[in-house]
Amino acid sequence: MKMPTKAELLRLQQLYHTDKRIAEALGGNVSEHLVQYWRRKKGIPRTSYPKYSEAQIRELWERFGDDFRCGRELGLAKAGFYSWRRRYGIKDKPHTLKLEQLELRFGSEPKMGRNGVFVEYYKTVAEKILARCAGLDMVEQGQTVDLKPDMIILDPSAIEKGRKIEHLVTLVDKTQIVTGFGALPAEYNELGLSPTATTFAIVEQEIIAPNILVLRNSAESAGLSAFSAMSLPLTDSQLDELAKNGSVRAEVPSVVRLTLHGRLQRGVAAFDIFAYAVSHLSKGVFESRVVEYTGSVIEKLSILERYSLCHLTPASTAYCGYTPFDEVTRRFLARRGKADPKAVFSDSKAYYNHDYVLTISGLEAQVAPSSDMAVAKPISEIQSIESIGTVFIGGPCGGGIDQLRSIAETMKGRHVSDSIRLYVSPLTQETYVEAMKRRILVPMAEAGAIILPAGMTLNEVLCLRSVNEGALLSTPFRYDRPTPPNCWYVSHLTAAESSVSGRLTMPRR
Repeated sequence: MKMPTKAELLRLQQLYHTDKRIAEALGGNVSEHLVQYWRRKKGIPRTSYPKYSEAQIRELWERFGDDFRCGRELGLAKAGFYSWRRRYGIKDKPHTLKLEQLELRFGSEPKMGRNGVFVEYYKTVAEKILARCAGLDMVEQGQTVDLKPDMIILDPSAIEKGRKIEHLVTLVDKTQIVTGFGALPAEYNELGLSPTATTFAIVEQEIIAPNILVLRNSAESAGLSAFSAMSLPLTDSQLDELAKNGSVRAEVPSVVRLTLHGRLQRGVAAFDIFAYAVSHLSKGVFESRVVEYTGSVIEKLSILERYSLCHLTPASTAYCGYTPFDEVTRRFLARRGKADPKAVFSDSKAYYNHDYVLTISGLEAQVAPSSDMAVAKPISEIQSIESIGTVFIGGPCGGGIDQLRSIAETMKGRHVSDSIRLYVSPLTQETYVEAMKRRILVPMAEAGAIILPAGMTLNEVLCLRSVNEGALLSTPFRYDRPTPPNCWYVSHLTAAESSVSGRLTMPRR
């Protein structure tokens, strides 16, 4: 590609700020290092424009007068906004009291919560979303309410055979059908429901939005909580009730907050974070609860890594995982034509059933048997897994465009071991096309990987391997389906590195 002019580079830097994002915007064979070379040739410093202007920070400070609420508007932590305020020398309190700075209480008297504070005015995101869908001012954990969901996502293969679904005709406008590689049953087609191959395809269709309630009958759709939606499970009996009444009676789940701090090492992915957290906390602590992920580690994760984390959360018997709305979420939705939504956040003094803090600095890549992720261990503590025959990388934990790019970097100039068959399946058809345009799939194909159609699952790949084949190294996709006892779960980075070495190997840092 021809080197851009200095004016063009400055314009791109003003739009995207970092060399990595400029390279992604230019596409083709442009890399982050190439953009750095161009900058040096043109005499352009690393960053010429601050992310937030002084006028923007001052306007928020004058309006709210509180670091927590100002940071919430920008998707920053309290300390993050305070740093920006100190950077511009904004130290004095606002000169004029604004309406946003008042905390007015109306209605009934506050009630004492189990943690010893008045909780009526302090609520989690889950309670706020469920209260809206129940048509109530507030709900409490453990309360039974009638919920009207904003979206219903159904997997026909997860519905009991012979169960009648004609009542769904009243909910067609809210219902999405995820079929995978299977064909849409005739009864769904008669209702006028259009299928999608994967749950992530719903995101690409600009249907998902923050703060909505999604009911789904398959764990595959749990990853939608990464976009600040609430994705809760739906049983067959609840589906019947929902089809008949337009609402479902459910109990407000308890909420567990998991705060993750530390520096995320190279070679560590969302799978490793989840496996480490589940194996180091008491068994059953997440059972039938919503897990709210917070902390500096979550703030640094890409939207696809958050999607992986929320997708994996039901494997711990939790209802779903949830990542708060921030600048990363806003940018992702904005690129898909979504206007800036008015997001809701958990109150700073909200009550949580459990509140855990984990430090993951120096975290090592993890390995977990498919039978139970709670017994995950670091690679260094695992005896060599013998007879690795098949490696599958795909789904929410390995098929995204960012994950495919990191796999391509691992495979470049190398070759898959002769004893292993490596299968790679992009997450969606759109991801497949983008990876082809950026030539991300080329290093994998040259290394000997087999590129599968988009959206294939581990269960479909199992049909491709030999019956007598040994251990299967894979990234989890539909972990709610039975898998062989010799199947092990690892991150996409570990899977790629292991496919080259021919044995379980830690990713290079």
